[in-house]
Amino acid sequence: NGGWMTKEAAGIYSTTQPDEFTPVATAAMQDEHVTLSATPETGVLETYTLVHGRAGVTQAIAFGRTPEGQRFIARSSEPETLWKLDSDTLHIGTPVMVSHVDEVNTFRFET
Repeated sequence: NGGWMTKEAAGIYSTTQPDEFTPVATAAMQDEHVTLSATPETGVLETYTLVHGRAGVTQAIAFGRTPEGQRFIARSSEPETLWKLDSDTLHIGTPVMVSHVDEVNTFRFET
């Protein structure tokens, strides 16, 4: 089992060849169209990951959803945000504010 961001993968291994091969392409198709917002202002976190360096967490990358249902990708290097995300608390569904500067979305938690 594995994957990265929006691509999932699973492997089933055996020493015995199956009698018949059944492709799963139709079952693996997406079931909804995803619309990305290039300049979101607010939203909630759907998932996030932390990037670690030698000194600890250096950046957070988040996928979120706007109130209108569009998705967005944003990052944060703000120490307070990184500290909060690196805690034992899961922050999925937490509201965030998003700013857009030079074609880069950055997020921080609403206060």
